[in-house]
Amino acid sequence: MKNVYYIGSGELDFEIIEQIINKNLKLELAAEAKERIQKCRDYLDKKIVNSDTPLYGITTGFGSLCNRNISSDELNT
Repeated sequence: MKNVYYIGSGELDFEIIEQIINKNLKLELAAEAKERIQKCRDYLDKKIVNSDTPLYGITTGFGSLCNRNISSDELNT
């Protein structure tokens, strides 16, 4: 598709951003970016299942809520 800029592993500099804006391009994730995101998700899913140690921001709250544990039934997987 001509009117799409695929976000991937390349650097997103001001020149590219200017082209995206001036040409009114839509943004989509490139296939390789989707694969890397899925790989990270798979890693975290395994880590959650296999770890008794709290994972900050994943199985705990953030900031002042860091001591609040989030149970497995509260996790949206």
